[in-house]
Amino acid sequence: MPPATAASPECALCQAFVRLKGLAVLAMGTGVAFAVLRKPLPLPWSALFSLALAALPTYAITRRQLKNCADLWDFQTPPPKGSPKVSNGEGC
Repeated sequence: MPPATAASPECALCQAFVRLKGLAVLAMGTGVAFAVLRKPLPLPWSALFSLALAALPTYAITRRQLKNCADLWDFQTPPPKGSPKVSNGEGC
């Protein structure tokens, strides 16, 4: 669900950096897992298992860091006048 206000450039930069870092971790994790699984399994199975093994931690790490970006956005945005600040974790 998109936020009610436009995101700041810092928030967009944080999200872009986290997603780029997630792609790099996925590529490196897949390469390492493929090198380990290459010997005992045939090529298609080792490629499939290595991608799956790398995707799970990459997703978890990227999701946690994107939440940190959203928390940063929530911290930087002033609350609307007359209402208490309640964060739902989707600020960015």
